[in-house]
Amino acid sequence: ALVTGFIGSFAQDHYRVHLDLAGIKDDRLRVMIFPPKITTDSVTWVFANSVPGTYEEHFWHRMVSNFRAYDASSVELPVHRSPDSMFVVARAQQLRYVTYDLDDS
Repeated sequence: ALVTGFIGSFAQDHYRVHLDLAGIKDDRLRVMIFPPKITTDSVTWVFANSVPGTYEEHFWHRMVSNFRAYDASSVELPVHRSPDSMFVVARAQQLRYVTYDLDDS
């Protein structure tokens, strides 16, 4: 099953999210996110370290692998992974979508 979600309140400023629940391989879920138009040269993708209301760190970014960013022609854009929970995408004005694999634990 393919699950698609929308995050955001305005039609032009929403994120479209695709989760391929039928295509899980090796306990990894493929995530594809289409962000709204970006007007900056770079954009930073941050994965949460904790959940509001808890006092422990979860380090969700450790479960992310194969993070990739693409333009409208599916050409890969440069991505730099920081030592913590951030992925920095260069040439972000060309960004059309990102993909990554999410491990189950």
